[in-house]
Amino acid sequence: MGAKINIGFVKSDITTLNDNYVCLLNFLNENGMKVKLIKFSTEENGINWVEIRNPNVSETKKLVNQLKKVYFCEFKVADFPYNNSFIDVLIRLGIHEDDFYSFIIEIEEALIIKSYEINDLEFVESFIINFIEIFLGKLKLDYAFSSQDAEVEFSPEKFINLTKPYYSLEVKYDDNDNLKISKANWYINGVTERSN
Repeated sequence: MGAKINIGFVKSDITTLNDNYVCLLNFLNENGMKVKLIKFSTEENGINWVEIRNPNVSETKKLVNQLKKVYFCEFKVADFPYNNSFIDVLIRLGIHEDDFYSFIIEIEEALIIKSYEINDLEFVESFIINFIEIFLGKLKLDYAFSSQDAEVEFSPEKFINLTKPYYSLEVKYDDNDNLKISKANWYINGVTERSN
């Protein structure tokens, strides 16, 4: 298992979770992606997991009634479109303290980054930014980010007050509800420095 490129989406207000979960499933279905496996645990220690293999859309949507009782939940998704091909990704749902939640799309770095050449890294970043913009057009979320092996580190309230980038790519809303994209001094692979 190598490095991952993670694309995260975060939302405050846990009451919006069910609606955004259904929007996520509709987004996957409308774009030809298929959920191959749902895996979740209703125990805080995550010892016992429930697995549903090759669920149909109805089975996947039924989980909406259990989401607030779930501690860990992930979906293996096939046919995620990337650069004229289709790859497998993992989508993790996280319910965090302080009444917020996240969706993280986890992609094997080797599937999308073929080299650390600047042109390749910029292509990957352009794809990710475009994907984030499309995704945020469908789901009502507070901010998005992407970086190598990135995890959710901030509530939406704390993230909005950051004065410098923490992730390679960050997307949030300005005061007029327009998307604002920020790039850190390093590329998505976490090691190549961006020239200014």
